[in-house]
Amino acid sequence: MGQPQQNIALTTPAFQGVNTEDSPLTQDVTFALRANNAVIDVYGRIGARKGFFTEAKSIDLTNVTSYSGIYTSTKVNIGSISHSEGLDVICVAEVEYYGSVTDTAVATERFLCQLQNTELVALTHSAGALASINTVEGKLAQIVNFAGQYFVFVQGQEAVEVAGTSATLLKDGAGFLPPQDDTGNLTDGITGGVACSAYGRLWISGVGGNFQEIWYSDLGDARVWYDGKAVPTEPLNTAGGLDVSQYWPSGRDSIKNIKAHNNGLVVFGRNSILLYGNAQGDPAAIGGIFLQDAITGMGLVSRDAVVETGVDLLFVDDSGVRSLGRTMQEQSVPVGDITANVRSDITSKIASTADKSSITLAYWPSEALIVCNFSSEGYAYAIDARRPSGTGGSRITTWTEVLFDRSVYYEEGNDTYVLLGGKAGDSICRYTGQVDAGETTYQFTYESTPLSFGDSVRQKFPKKVNVTTIGSTQPTNATVRWGFGGKLEYSKAITADANAPSFWGESQWGKDLYGSAAVSLGRHRVNTKGSGAYVSVGVDATIEGGEFSIQELNLQLLIGRVY
Repeated sequence: MGQPQQNIALTTPAFQGVNTEDSPLTQDVTFALRANNAVIDVYGRIGARKGFFTEAKSIDLTNVTSYSGIYTSTKVNIGSISHSEGLDVICVAEVEYYGSVTDTAVATERFLCQLQNTELVALTHSAGALASINTVEGKLAQIVNFAGQYFVFVQGQEAVEVAGTSATLLKDGAGFLPPQDDTGNLTDGITGGVACSAYGRLWISGVGGNFQEIWYSDLGDARVWYDGKAVPTEPLNTAGGLDVSQYWPSGRDSIKNIKAHNNGLVVFGRNSILLYGNAQGDPAAIGGIFLQDAITGMGLVSRDAVVETGVDLLFVDDSGVRSLGRTMQEQSVPVGDITANVRSDITSKIASTADKSSITLAYWPSEALIVCNFSSEGYAYAIDARRPSGTGGSRITTWTEVLFDRSVYYEEGNDTYVLLGGKAGDSICRYTGQVDAGETTYQFTYESTPLSFGDSVRQKFPKKVNVTTIGSTQPTNATVRWGFGGKLEYSKAITADANAPSFWGESQWGKDLYGSAAVSLGRHRVNTKGSGAYVSVGVDATIEGGEFSIQELNLQLLIGRVY
C-alpha cells in the first residue's frame, strides 16, 4: 500500500527575517536563507519593499549667480538632507556645468536647496556665503536646525546660516563672537564638521581640525561662543568648551559625532564612547556637565551612522548595528547587538567598505524600518523596528541596487514621507509605491532554509508546492523555485493577479470616499519533481507597480525510506 502524501504548511514564511549566523540545517522554518528587496509587513508577512518614486527632478536656479558656461540640472547628487516641523526640507544638491550643450562637464557646484512642493529651489548663491558648498566635502555637509533656523557645517569651511531664502556665513552675522582662549581668538569662525543642536545650544567639534574638543554656544544664541576668562566681552556669556582628550578610555580617539540623550550628551569616538550627564543649564557651573560613563572597544564607523529612535540611540560599530540603551536607574550602559542574525556578513561588509562615510543609518517610523545603508555598494540592511526575532536579534532583510545615499523622514500635516537623496542621478525620491527611480522593475527574492521536516535521514519526494500570495494594483510576474541540498534547480512561472483600483480613481473622487485598490489573495499550485533529504523552496518576483507578499507556502510530499 502506497504511503499517503503529507502536507507541510509554512505559514507566514520568513517572518523572522534572514539568519546567516546559525546553521541553516537547524534553523526554524520561519527564518529565511535569503530575503532580498524585501520587508516584513505589518501582518508579519515577507513581501516586496516599496519603490523609489521620483519627487523632484530639477533645480530652480533663479536665485543663483550661474557659472559663465551653460548649466544643466540633470545631475542632482543630494548628500545631506535635513528637516524639522514647519520648515521645508533642505539639502545639498550638485549641478554640473557645461561649456556648450555637447561638451563634457567643465565645472561642478553644489547648492543649498529647499524642497518646495515637488521642486528643488536653490537658495541665493555667492562665492563668499556658500563657498563651503563648492567643495568635494560639501556633499557631506551636516545640516542642523537651531532656534528655527538651519545651519550648515562642512569640515574645514565656514559654517553657513540659512534664514528663509538667504544664506550667509555665520561669522558675518551681527554680534558674532568667535571661540577664544584665555589670550585671544582661537579661530576666526566656526569650521567644524560635527554639530549637534541640543539643550538650547549648538555643540561643535572639528573646529580648526581639532576633534579632541567640543565648543558650545551661548544659550539660545548661535553667534556667541566662548570669550575667554581674562577679559570676557560679555560677562553673562555661558558658552564654553570641553577638552575630551584626557578622557578616552582607550587612551586616544577622535570625535565622530555628538548626540543628545537622557539629559546628557553622547560623544561618539571611532573606538570608544563618552557619556556626559547634566548637559542642561550652564555646563561650566558648579554641578554642571560631567563625565558619567565611558565605553571602550566600541565606537562609531562614520558621522552619519547613528540615529535617534525617540527612546534609544542606534549606531554602526565595526561589529554591526548596536543599541545604546540607558535607564535612569542604571549606571552602566547595556549595548545590544541589533544585527546579531547577520553579524558575520555585516562585519565583513563594514570592513571591506573603503569609504566609511558612505555608511549611514536612518530611522523611518511610518515604515517601522531602520535602514543601514552602504551607498558605495548599493546595498542596505532593512531592520524591522517592531519586534525582535526568536534569537533576540532584529528581523532583517536585505536590499540591493539601492539608489540613495541618505534619507530623511518628515511629517507634513497628516502625511508622513521618507525622502531619499544621492545616487538616483537626476532626482530626489520618495519611498512609496512600487516604482524605482530610473527603473521600471526590481527583483524580490525569498529562499527558505534547507527543510528536513524533523527527519534528516529520510528521502523527500515533493509533489506539489502551493503558494498563497497577497497583491494589489496590477499583476506580478513571479517564479516558484525548489530544489535539494541547498540548490534551487527547478522553477515554474506564475502570475499573481491584482484587483483594479477604485472605480472613480483616487485623483478624481479621493480614495477616502471610494477606497483604493482591493487586496488580491491568490492561490498558485505548482507540480514539482525530484527528491532529496533536504528541500528548499523560494519565490522570485519582478516588481513593476504592484504590491506583493507571501502569505503561506504549502508543500505536499512523500517521505521515503531511510538511506
